[in-house]
Amino acid sequence: MAIRLLGILFLLLVQQVAAQDITHEIVWEGNKAKALRIVFPNDLNIDANQIVVEVDGTDRPIFGHVEVKRDTFILHPMVGFTQGMEYHVFKKKKHLFSFVPKRDIPGPSVLEIFPATNQVPANFLKFSVHFDQSIAEGKAYEHISLWHNGEQVPSAFMEMQTELWNADQTLLTVWFDPGRVKRELERNKQLGPILTAGETYEIRITGIANKTGQTMEEPFIKTLDVQQRDEQKPNINKWRLEVPDSASTEPLIVIFNEPLDRMVAQNMISIGMEGKPVKGTAKMISDTKLTFTPKERWKAGNYQLIAEGELEDLAGNNLSRLFDTDLQKNEIDNEGFTLYTLPFEINK
Repeated sequence: MAIRLLGILFLLLVQQVAAQDITHEIVWEGNKAKALRIVFPNDLNIDANQIVVEVDGTDRPIFGHVEVKRDTFILHPMVGFTQGMEYHVFKKKKHLFSFVPKRDIPGPSVLEIFPATNQVPANFLKFSVHFDQSIAEGKAYEHISLWHNGEQVPSAFMEMQTELWNADQTLLTVWFDPGRVKRELERNKQLGPILTAGETYEIRITGIANKTGQTMEEPFIKTLDVQQRDEQKPNINKWRLEVPDSASTEPLIVIFNEPLDRMVAQNMISIGMEGKPVKGTAKMISDTKLTFTPKERWKAGNYQLIAEGELEDLAGNNLSRLFDTDLQKNEIDNEGFTLYTLPFEINK
């Protein structure tokens, strides 16, 4: 009798140790709990049919793709595990453990606002906000505001029905209300201009949420020191080039005489040689500087920097026209698609 009792106690002890040795982890893909991995170190012949995962409060198993590799069981549910929901794991109807998927991910933050400069013209047209993670779409304008002397400036931005995000929703472009930037339009006459030269304003971004619901922990504030209106078109002949050596892959550096719209500029500048495009990458590295890095080594010869006419400065003035232009008075220098060129030479 004593031997039998000892055997039962030993079996219970082995089962307890085995249960304690079981380890598990959630497999994450970004913010999504994509799989559950369980390791049974004392069981090299796992029967997947004996293991069941259930949602708390139900007796329905979670279905999905199952992998078994020696002592490891992996469940890839058809629908990912829900953060904050409790799940229970059973083997042969015996409860092994419970788990709650949860990943403490900080809320989003602003990396930078383009333009980087704080000095902007009174007819400043738009800016871009770069976040460190993807942002939930649809409520951005509720969290971005303009302030002056401690008071919020009403109707400062053009709240578009479709927000202007890049593909991964980390970069948002925000327009000031063009109807108040242009002087002769009715909204300008009724509400007045948004910015006044000589005054200081703040762009405030607060409480915006990422795609999983976490919100900004700290507000982001950008100061605007407003200058006189910019009534001049960008002038390609005032740009300065730092030309690389031949047989190198060093970048061509373009230095502008005024801040330009970064998002527009790096997509509207290219390089040509003898009527053919030079393959490479254009990148704005500051408000006033762009680099063009060739895919292959530079050859000695004559080149052209090519800028599309729609390239803009901070006031929306492009190479062909001023933004605040009366179209009915035919004040446009060049209509339609226009290219502007700046020649340069790379010596041997």
